[in-house]
Amino acid sequence: MRKFEKILAKELGIEFKAAIYFYTIIFFYFVYQLLQGSSQVDIVVLIEMMATTYIMGYIQVFLLGNFDEAEQVDLAVVIKMICGALIYTGVSFWGKWFDRNLVITGVYFAFMLFCYVCAYWAYSVKRVVSTREMNEELNAFKQQKIKEEVDVL
Repeated sequence: MRKFEKILAKELGIEFKAAIYFYTIIFFYFVYQLLQGSSQVDIVVLIEMMATTYIMGYIQVFLLGNFDEAEQVDLAVVIKMICGALIYTGVSFWGKWFDRNLVITGVYFAFMLFCYVCAYWAYSVKRVVSTREMNEELNAFKQQKIKEEVDVL
């Protein structure tokens, strides 16, 4: 059962990661469309965005060491963030998400780098909070054990 739980945990992490990046990408796309004077979006572009975020989720977790959840930023993490942003930007250019406008595509690249930085920060906060909660639970468990031992004596 342990192996299944690990696989399930990774899969849920990928789902969460895909949702976060999809929402940020779609936000950028919606703003772009509104600035272009359009209140309509291309459903094919949305499907491409969703597929891209899922594929990137698997790449990030299984090939790139889950770099946006790293404990510290080092050169390898920065390179992986740049590569991830380049992949998203390349797919956006290939899929004509932003009409192959080089300025907007460049802004989108910077936006994706910013998204990776924000994701890193969010995962760092989550890790700190989880660690604190686990330490509090451990201390409560220890106190309970001490109390039980005293009550036995």
